Amino acid sequence: MTRISPADPASYSDAVIYGPEMTTPVILRRMVQHIASYAAGCLYCQAHTAKIVATLSEDDQKMEAIWEFEIHALFSEPERAALRFAMAAASVPNAVTDEMMDELRTHFSEDEIVELLACVSVMGFMNRWNDSLATTLEDGPCDAAERTLGKKGWSVGQHG
Repeated sequence: MTRISPADPASYSDAVIYGPEMTTPVILRRMVQHIASYAAGCLYCQAHTAKIVATLSEDDQKMEAIWEFEIHALFSEPERAALRFAMAAASVPNAVTDEMMDELRTHFSEDEIVELLACVSVMGFMNRWNDSLATTLEDGPCDAAERTLGKKGWSVGQHG
């Protein structure tokens, strides 16, 4: 089991992402976290996940197109299902439907669906934490978000 430090909120996210028992691709888990942060409106977490996804990708294309995952050719059907689920699960009120769950089950095992939900859930905590405290955004994530998401309207907001 991954050790979590209660003094470091980021360790919760790391436990979900780097847990040795996780079987979904780490880039998918990070994209799920990004879409959950997008649904919640947390600019800080959007920037951090944008930097990580861009780093995990071969280039910035996937991150630049992530908000158009439903229609963009860069995304596979399993990715679309996972990202659709992340958007719905992070919404308030929750918008996950039975049809969404049925679609997820065509691409992922029950354990993998739990992994994806864990990614959404930990971002719910991180989104509230960073938005409520107006955490100052570091240069690296800010630069990555401006490069990949800035054309789509992302800004640093209260985190500048």
